[in-house]
Amino acid sequence: MNASPALIPARPAPLGAEKPPRLALRFAAYTGIVLLIVGALILWVLQRDVTSRTESRVEQQAQQVAEATLRTHLKSSDFSKPVGPRRRQALDAVFRDETFLSEILRATLYNPNGRVTYSTERSLIGTLRPSNELSSALEGKRERAVVPLDAPGNGTRVLRTVVPVRPEGAPHPIGALSLSQDYRAIDVQIHEAIQHTAVILLVALLALWASLIPLLRRATAQLHTRNRQLTDQASDLEEALQERHRAQESVGQLAAIVEASDDAITRTAKDGTVVTWNPSAERLFGYAAGEIVGKPLSLLVPANRFDELSSVARRINSGAGAEHHETRGLRKDGTEVDVSLTVSPIRDGDGAVTGAAVIARDVTNMKRQQAQLEALLAKERVARADAEAAQEALAVQNERLRELDRLKDDFISLVSHELRTPLTSIQGYLELLLDGGAGELGSEQARFLTVVDRNSRRLMQLVGDLLFMAQVEAGKLALDLDEVDLTEVINECLEAARPTADERQLELVAEIQEIPSMLGDRSRLAQVLDNLVSNALKFTPHSGRVSVRVSADGDDALVEIVDTGVGIPAGEQERLFERFFRSSNATEQAIPGTGLGLTIAKTIVERHEGSITIESVEGAGTTVRVRLPVRHTDAFAEEVAA
Repeated sequence: MNASPALIPARPAPLGAEKPPRLALRFAAYTGIVLLIVGALILWVLQRDVTSRTESRVEQQAQQVAEATLRTHLKSSDFSKPVGPRRRQALDAVFRDETFLSEILRATLYNPNGRVTYSTERSLIGTLRPSNELSSALEGKRERAVVPLDAPGNGTRVLRTVVPVRPEGAPHPIGALSLSQDYRAIDVQIHEAIQHTAVILLVALLALWASLIPLLRRATAQLHTRNRQLTDQASDLEEALQERHRAQESVGQLAAIVEASDDAITRTAKDGTVVTWNPSAERLFGYAAGEIVGKPLSLLVPANRFDELSSVARRINSGAGAEHHETRGLRKDGTEVDVSLTVSPIRDGDGAVTGAAVIARDVTNMKRQQAQLEALLAKERVARADAEAAQEALAVQNERLRELDRLKDDFISLVSHELRTPLTSIQGYLELLLDGGAGELGSEQARFLTVVDRNSRRLMQLVGDLLFMAQVEAGKLALDLDEVDLTEVINECLEAARPTADERQLELVAEIQEIPSMLGDRSRLAQVLDNLVSNALKFTPHSGRVSVRVSADGDDALVEIVDTGVGIPAGEQERLFERFFRSSNATEQAIPGTGLGLTIAKTIVERHEGSITIESVEGAGTTVRVRLPVRHTDAFAEEVAA
């Protein structure tokens, strides 16, 4: 029987905590109430019976009046039609003097048609007043009813008795007599009869109730004792059921865990035979429960492992156990498997060892993974050693590269300085020759010298660019900050570039708005603008257009150089600011350049805390945007002074 705690009622408060006298008093009160109810019912029945008997007696008296007393005074003519005044007076005297009924408030005679032929109430004479009682009386029956007196201004309750009037020897009543007697007189008779009975009944009930109290005390004492015994038994039974339920739940949970476990779990008797066998044990060793239960556990041990089995058995018999003992098990098909055993002794109530619980876990995959992990660790150590050696070699190589880079920068700086001096001399002598200082030149000579002058200037620009980059790499680039009118610098740049634009038949357009002066290096800013405008002119075909726009954008000056040139391939735009990088279309079209112009421009702009961006569509043109911060003149002075 499985008992759920939810179905076991909570233990009630012991009734023994209530004292017997209080319980007896309660039972006495209940008994008194019951006796009172019974007495009230008895009085009610008695009242109905007395009332019925009294009314019946009054009814019989009325019948006697009609048959005996009034028979000699009533005439058949009294029922044929309403009586005259003289007869009415005679009948009044009869009902007043000849009837022995007390408290007669009204007497009425009815003919068979229901018409009143006589009544002590004059207003009723001659009226037609049919009723059920009258119909019944005319059939020879007596009828009575307690009704209010139907007189104006008078609501007295009366017992109205309607009896048939049948002359002696007549087969049928010739009319009916209705007597209305004051019910208060009847009430007095009823109350007198009931009052004595009620007193006697009350005394009897009190005596009965008093005699029951000792019996109730003894009964409640016995009930209290029995209830306490039942409560104790119920409590013991509840505890036993709960304990049994908990034990069943524990057994069920343990069984579910054993069945669902991934480990092979079995129980053996003291002699080593298998008692239980879960599904995981069947999967691990290949034996079904029916095949292995009752067989010795040694079936699962390889022959060369019997010594280990004996050692574990001795530990179990001594009350000890074994945890995570790694060994090998023998499957039904004869193959062996790596297992980890946890063995615990099972004891009875006296503490004696009666068997063992064995948990076997398949560790074949774990050992395989462990071997693989060790192999990976060995490879990782070798790879780490190789990486450390490669890192050391790379460090040496990087140091060598840094040394070569430094030598390269020194060489470029040295060569630039060494080239600058003879180039300056060459340009000086060229200017002297072109100005006619050595005599008049022929046209062919002047053309040759012009070519030499143009290339010497290009070489001088290249030397200047190399020196600039050397200064940047060495961290020696310094700006000569001063108040600069950017509009003036741009106009000078456009004026210098206009001969080249005219020579290449290009439209050079300027859209310049007035902007405030700014703090900057005038010569370096001019170098940026010269490089950008020169690039736009070089990469724009004949009859193209180059626009230079200058505007104020918030606290910045925005310079845009827009051309309709060859554009730059999208895949190469990210490399435009790399040193010595030239686009593929510039190389294919043999457009002269060193690949340093944009690098120098970006460096100068960023040193002025500005930014430069390029948007280009191959075959459509390029837009270069330079954004430079503008400061007020007062701020310039403070920064220059600092």
